[in-house]
Amino acid sequence: QICRDGIKARGMEWNDVYEERLKYELEMIRSKNFDAYFIIVADMVRYAKQHMLVGPSRGSSAGSLVCYVSRITEIDPIPPGLYFERFIDVSRSDLPDIDLDFPDTKREMVFKYMMDKYGAKNTAHIGTISVFQPKSALIQVCKSLNIPPSATAAVKLAMIERGIADSRAGNCLEDTLHTTDAGKAFVKSYPQAVVAGLLEGHASHTGVHAAGLLVCNDEITNYATVDQNGIAHVEKFSAERLGLLKIDVLGLRTLGVLEDSGVPIDWYNLKFDDPATFAIFNTQRRNSIFQFEGQALQSLSKNIVFKTMTEIDAITALARPGPFGSGIVQEYLERKAGKKFESIHPLVERIMRETMGLPLYQEQTFAIVREIGKFNWAETTFIRKGISKRMGKEFFGQFWPRFKEGAATEGIDE
Repeated sequence: QICRDGIKARGMEWNDVYEERLKYELEMIRSKNFDAYFIIVADMVRYAKQHMLVGPSRGSSAGSLVCYVSRITEIDPIPPGLYFERFIDVSRSDLPDIDLDFPDTKREMVFKYMMDKYGAKNTAHIGTISVFQPKSALIQVCKSLNIPPSATAAVKLAMIERGIADSRAGNCLEDTLHTTDAGKAFVKSYPQAVVAGLLEGHASHTGVHAAGLLVCNDEITNYATVDQNGIAHVEKFSAERLGLLKIDVLGLRTLGVLEDSGVPIDWYNLKFDDPATFAIFNTQRRNSIFQFEGQALQSLSKNIVFKTMTEIDAITALARPGPFGSGIVQEYLERKAGKKFESIHPLVERIMRETMGLPLYQEQTFAIVREIGKFNWAETTFIRKGISKRMGKEFFGQFWPRFKEGAATEGIDE
């Protein structure tokens, strides 16, 4: 009913494509018993939008039509072809994440509303547990053993760094002390310092999650300790395993600035073809524009004359670690400047037409994996998570034989 009311309130031109997508999403939500989650979040956002400027959408929830028509987000996912499956994982039953942004000066109003509605004892901030990293473990142990900081300088420079997927990701300090020249020399001078290697990965101190709010049917103390500041001493992954409802309520300074600016504008219905906005990008006046004030995007943007929202989108994606690390940045700029190129296959051409045959977005990877490799959604989700965690060739290589088989059914040679 919330969705049907939202369609009328938005005055949408409804058709079969929208109806089919809405029914599909609602059925998926119902099958996973997520109805209450969406009702709670929609109610919270509806309250917030009566009192403050709420962010339009961020993250995978932008791919949900249910989120759009229930006024949780302000992005219609159909025109840009966003995937709902990126938002709700078909292969898992844990609750989805809806990233919500509120003015940092008014965020407490949202917390208070939730406490008043569901009860102070039924709501709490999520705690965090910080663990010792290789360098912090070394620093703390040396401080306790009165080892001078200068003695650790060479070890810090030689510190082995590993990704989370590595089997020895939690043994970087231990391996540095025993396998590098700097580490061996340090241990020879201060043999008692080897205990620092045992500390890596262990809990250091607790804190409070910047945005996480727990909402429960009954008192949260039935599940976790809650201190006098209303912080539950349970981090988000444990909260999820306990089945506690977790909502992110993030405070954003930019929203407060926009709200206080007094500009008479409908922030939820901005035009995407405004010449004055493109002029700001094209004259290098990008200070305080989120991400575009960063060095990577500053240097990239100098090579582009922005005329469309799609180009702003593409440049933002290019500066992300995946595309940036793959070396396609220069190729994209050359193609944008008029360099001729040939598509490797009509299917790929259709998927990557707007990015000139180059893979900028995870959604493009999904489409290739699904339509060419013939992977199902559970497998595609597994691959997506590998991309997000920056897994290496060993991880992705395991899918290559299967991908070739799927491609062969489309008549695509190796």
